[in-house]
Amino acid sequence: MSIDSKEIFDEAVKDFDNGLFNRAIVGFYKIIEKKEDYVLSEVAKEFIFEAHQKSALKYISEEIYGKALDEIKKSEEIGHSSKINNFLRGLIYNNLGEFSKSYSIFKELYENSGKAVEGISICYAIILLNIGFLEEAEHVLDETEDIPPYSSRINYLKSILNFRLANYDNVEKLLINSLNLRKPNVEAEKALIAFKLYSGKYEEAAVLIENIFDFLKDFDKLDFLIPILFLSKYFQIRFSNKSILEYLKENSNNVKISEKSLEKWIDNEFYRTLSISLDFLPNLIPPQDSIRNSWFRLSLINFYKGLIDRGMRNFMIFFNLGREYQRLRKRKEAITYLEMSVKLNPDYISAKISLAFAYKYIGEKEKAIPIFEEIIESFNNEVEINFKSNKFLTEIEGYTDNKKLLQKELSIYFLAIKTNPGFADLYYNVGRIYYHLDDPPKAYEYFEKAYKLNPEFTRAKIGMAFALIQLNRVGEASNILNEVKNEKSLFERIAYNLFLLYKEIGDKKNMEKYREILKKTSLKEMVD
Repeated sequence: MSIDSKEIFDEAVKDFDNGLFNRAIVGFYKIIEKKEDYVLSEVAKEFIFEAHQKSALKYISEEIYGKALDEIKKSEEIGHSSKINNFLRGLIYNNLGEFSKSYSIFKELYENSGKAVEGISICYAIILLNIGFLEEAEHVLDETEDIPPYSSRINYLKSILNFRLANYDNVEKLLINSLNLRKPNVEAEKALIAFKLYSGKYEEAAVLIENIFDFLKDFDKLDFLIPILFLSKYFQIRFSNKSILEYLKENSNNVKISEKSLEKWIDNEFYRTLSISLDFLPNLIPPQDSIRNSWFRLSLINFYKGLIDRGMRNFMIFFNLGREYQRLRKRKEAITYLEMSVKLNPDYISAKISLAFAYKYIGEKEKAIPIFEEIIESFNNEVEINFKSNKFLTEIEGYTDNKKLLQKELSIYFLAIKTNPGFADLYYNVGRIYYHLDDPPKAYEYFEKAYKLNPEFTRAKIGMAFALIQLNRVGEASNILNEVKNEKSLFERIAYNLFLLYKEIGDKKNMEKYREILKKTSLKEMVD
């Protein structure tokens, strides 16, 4: 890589960090055009994709939807597409009133994601309410798990649905739930005021208006003019709030008030078109799915797949590939490669652990449980330390003896560390590569950094021991390995997950078995 390319790349990253996305994109395209470094070019593509996506988010927040759609399209011109882009298009089409387009997008997102992704479920329910598919909206909201930070919105939408279905007994309770879960919450407060007015509880509506009026923005205050004037003129309700009195004085002659105008105001609260906001987007993006911590995962996936395409069939390569997919939360792909790793080396416990958790997270308990049980048995037979100390830094012909390949892998990790200095697994893998490059001082340095970032990272601690052995510091290495042998945190974690799995499937016998085991550990409070 030339100095010129590095300078261009660093400047583009700086522009990206400062929100100067157009300038950053120009710089990243220069890197691609130079074709000097494959890894840097791949990173530049990821930055271009996210720069356009971030520009789209900015335009959406400003309600400049046409430009937002343009940015989404540009983000895909380098061969990328994503669930996030589909979500953004669905949001834009809904807010523009193009409901058929929005419906198609969110229906597909919902069916592919289900209730496990609450943000998508809520957006799908909103578009169903907007097009009048009330029974389907009811089903989706009933299936959506009522958990923070979405609980308030779910209760609000259920209140709107119940009003439209004429299930009036539930409306007030749902709105109060929504308000209790999130304040301030103008949306739910307005709806509750509207329902009080609809129910003829005028004094209660007036009290609610007085309580929130001082906290409203000027635009929202304007929206309360009709109910305030109605309560004041028709029912002679005297407001004590000075802001409301001044507001009445300034605006009392600006609007004609009648029962019909109030009915129209109430109807607007319960039958208006519901917008979709960017609040639901974080639920869609796993923490790993950001340019700052996923581009290198994709680069590593391509790297390890390339080794497999070259004919390498080693359990360690399949394990590394599976773990990268797992870190991106692509668990089905992770399972494919982790299964291959276990098949090639049935004693490789790290692959078994990762495989068991992958099965657990996709809900396949019947596959996760026996693997976890095998792992527990390995602990009981004291083979884990053997496995860890003899297998995780194994030599792989054509890979660990190929310095050119190792240097290419190392370049990915160094770029990754530059943008993600807090990821322990990055330092561990740099240490692993230096170990194979026969540079034990560097290997120990990076293994130690990984361990300091994550004191439960046992493989990093064992890496320190192996580097010490290379340095002929056998006594220190032996002390570290003995410490590892006595550590129980991984055992406790596996036992706790078995306790939870048996509890979920209703196996009381095994659940109690692991409860008793865990009572003797640091997790005893978790099972009491």
